[in-house]
Amino acid sequence: MPVPEDYDPNDLNPPSNNLRAKDFDIGTKWTLKIRDVDLEVMKPREGEQGEPRKKLVFHFEGKEKRYVLNQTARVFMEDTLGKQPNVWIGATIQLGVFRVSYGDDLVPGFKITAAKAAEGQEQHEADSTVPF
Repeated sequence: MPVPEDYDPNDLNPPSNNLRAKDFDIGTKWTLKIRDVDLEVMKPREGEQGEPRKKLVFHFEGKEKRYVLNQTARVFMEDTLGKQPNVWIGATIQLGVFRVSYGDDLVPGFKITAAKAAEGQEQHEADSTVPF
């Protein structure tokens, strides 16, 4: 069967419940309110080896897709809003698509660039004693 002229490689990617950086342009940014945080066991990606790992997952107000936090995002949230993910519910984050290192390549990836605690929750401040 010949490949049709209107072929789109994205047609071969299965739909996902998760946000995928490759689906957006570099530089895309959103301000999102966290509706819920789950802890889920994730299988390794297709083609990768390893054991299933626990990951935190954000669900956002008014959005269907969810965001699976990588280690960098988790540490950023812990440093900014505290180590207990349940207090992150109601917080507002800025999420953007950037070029990030993955192995030897630069690929689209998400970064949380800011987080504001929900009303009544503690906001951690950056250490202003750093001498540079």
